[in-house]
Amino acid sequence: MVGARNAHNLIASNVLVSMGLQLKGRPCRAFNSDTKVRVRMTSHVRFYYPDAMVVCHQNPQDQTFQDAPVLIVEVMSESTRRLDDGEKRDAYFTIPSLTHYVLLNQNAAAAIVYERQGDEFIRTLYTTPTDVNRSAG
Repeated sequence: MVGARNAHNLIASNVLVSMGLQLKGRPCRAFNSDTKVRVRMTSHVRFYYPDAMVVCHQNPQDQTFQDAPVLIVEVMSESTRRLDDGEKRDAYFTIPSLTHYVLLNQNAAAAIVYERQGDEFIRTLYTTPTDVNRSAG
């Protein structure tokens, strides 16, 4: 999001650094919001700029977009919530490679995680650190 607030940029930067560190030595790569994701819909193509994404099968380096993210992260505010958890979510869910879509709330310690299970995505809301610890165990 061009001209985002400092809170948004700090969260997005922290996510990117964390993902990059976790992916070190692995074939997957983290990309920032300067890289578009191409979404091929049945009737048209859309491009979005997610705040962060992980791609394991990357497009050529001379392209400005990726086609096969496995994880997409958006940092949402009240003004972007409807787009992030509406139009973008619906478009991202059509990407065959996508396994997780994460929405981080920039105004509170909360996250919505959509995880692909079979042909559908299951939504989980995390609002406390114990939520994360419980789901990881």
